[in-house]
Amino acid sequence: MASIISRTINGEVDQRLSINGEEIGRTISIGSDWTKLRIGMRITMLGSTAIGTSMPLAIGLSSGTAKMYADPSTTHFVGFRTGATAWTISGSHHIPGNWEKLVKVGGIVSSSAITWTNTPVIPRPETKRGQFFLDITKGSGATPTSWILNIDSYAANNSSDVNLPGFIASMQTLNDVNATAFTGDTSITVDEEANGTLDTINIAWLGTAGNIELSDIGYTRLA
Repeated sequence: MASIISRTINGEVDQRLSINGEEIGRTISIGSDWTKLRIGMRITMLGSTAIGTSMPLAIGLSSGTAKMYADPSTTHFVGFRTGATAWTISGSHHIPGNWEKLVKVGGIVSSSAITWTNTPVIPRPETKRGQFFLDITKGSGATPTSWILNIDSYAANNSSDVNLPGFIASMQTLNDVNATAFTGDTSITVDEEANGTLDTINIAWLGTAGNIELSDIGYTRLA
């Protein structure tokens, strides 16, 4: 079960949400007329060995909190998840083998792999809090529409610990995340009218080889 833990980093107490084999949801309040949203977090993954295969980590938006990504009968989820290729570990990062963009409705998943020039990574160990961002741009016109999804772990700044003021500044001023660091199409077809309004930040960590710790989860309306 998710729990709050305390760690002291650089002389300051950091209250973190620790998750393992579970998911969390946070409802957002920005109205329904937004066209671009940024989700950000300061994140750490524990463990000193690679976590192997499976699809354990998903980050995106869900419709409500009752049946999110991990539920067998998901209401509606749009975002990214790590794919079936094995993770590796290098220095201060856990590195997913690949990422997939996906829509999940009920038990049906529509997904496809995305290849990045610089793969988004998860920092380690617990003394390093890294920045991780997901930018979502809504499509326009009658549903269903084509949405654009981009993620970035802002790896250039994740070799060392990121403090809270630095994270807040990035949330507000960072340009489009990963704008040139991927190959392939990051658009995906979304139908909120048919499947439910996407109003909840949903993070699912379904692996058990090391906890994920979240120091902050935030969002900002960019447009």
